[in-house]
Amino acid sequence: MRYISWIITLPVAVLAVLFAISNTEAIQLRLWPLEGSLTTYGFLPFYVALVLGFLLGGFITWLSGARARRRARRRAAQLAVLTEEVRRHRERQAAAEDEAARAAESSRLAVASRAASDVARLEGPGEAAAERR
Repeated sequence: MRYISWIITLPVAVLAVLFAISNTEAIQLRLWPLEGSLTTYGFLPFYVALVLGFLLGGFITWLSGARARRRARRRAAQLAVLTEEVRRHRERQAAAEDEAARAAESSRLAVASRAASDVARLEGPGEAAAERR
């Protein structure tokens, strides 16, 4: 696409420069219902029309993209909201998983503690005292 743009732009620019070089004599411009005239170089009205056409085309293009820009802003805002919601959900999920892991560890410790007390109770006081020595 870049090469096509250069293939079109370069010859048009060369023609515009050649037109300006070829039309340097003074001309008079008149507007029919009005009295008076304007004396200017021959290439100047061409360039004024070219610049005005470029600006008008750019403005129309900018206006036609307004709907797409508005939609993009809305979607960006929605994306920000949804991203924040996903972040909060992941934090809640991680907190719930941590709480579940703590509860499971607490349960394992309680079972181990009960098992240790059961073993100590079954062994009796004599065996426990002999093991301590």
